[in-house]
Amino acid sequence: ASVEQGETLGDPWFGPSGFQFTRVALRGDTLAVMVCVWTIEVRVFRWDGVAWRPRGDVIVLAEPKVDGNHVHLALGEDRVAFGGVGFVGFEYDEPGAMFVYEYRHHTGWTPVGRPVQSGARRDEFARGMAFTGDRLAASARVTADRNRVGLVKVRLYHLSST
Repeated sequence: ASVEQGETLGDPWFGPSGFQFTRVALRGDTLAVMVCVWTIEVRVFRWDGVAWRPRGDVIVLAEPKVDGNHVHLALGEDRVAFGGVGFVGFEYDEPGAMFVYEYRHHTGWTPVGRPVQSGARRDEFARGMAFTGDRLAASARVTADRNRVGLVKVRLYHLSST
């Protein structure tokens, strides 16, 4: 077994404000890349046998209210989920949120329902996420004090297309 470097993605997608990749997810021939500075932007690529080609438009959340250093990304067959710890100003005082999008051939990336809110402040919702079929798992550490170790809970969601 060996590991060899393939092609490099990135130069064509660095924006004028100097975005940097913060999370990636790979599933089969599909790659999702998320950048987060003051917005969250997710770009999905598909391998066509020759090169990685963009799949649909960039998903942009202008005011996500999640901390860019504490976000996560999960990739399903035709779905992408992302979100993280609630953040406003310099405090982790807002509930976390998770956003799910589904790819449709004629309309591109569309939201699946409304964003899922954690419901509790400082619970570090959506720090870890994973897809399998129509199920999505998201973790949350429940504690009122971010400096203490708290209980870790996993919430399971069933996704359906409309």
